[in-house]
Amino acid sequence: MGGIGAWELAVRYSQLNLNSNDIRGGNEKDLTVGLNWYTTPNLKLMTNYVNVLEVNEGPYSGADPWGFNFAARAYW
Repeated sequence: MGGIGAWELAVRYSQLNLNSNDIRGGNEKDLTVGLNWYTTPNLKLMTNYVNVLEVNEGPYSGADPWGFNFAARAYW
């Protein structure tokens, strides 16, 4: 086999409405950028950067959280 495997770059923009009936959680807009590395047909390494672009209304209005996620998946 050989080589360095396969790389995948992903970008996602999402919106979430957190309001329901009497609950006013507001609206959230996020940007996610991910990088996946398929090292072999049986192993995938993943990382994501998530940035909350906007939160309006609700208890977290004006917050600017962000985070990194790391994961590995093995297949048999």
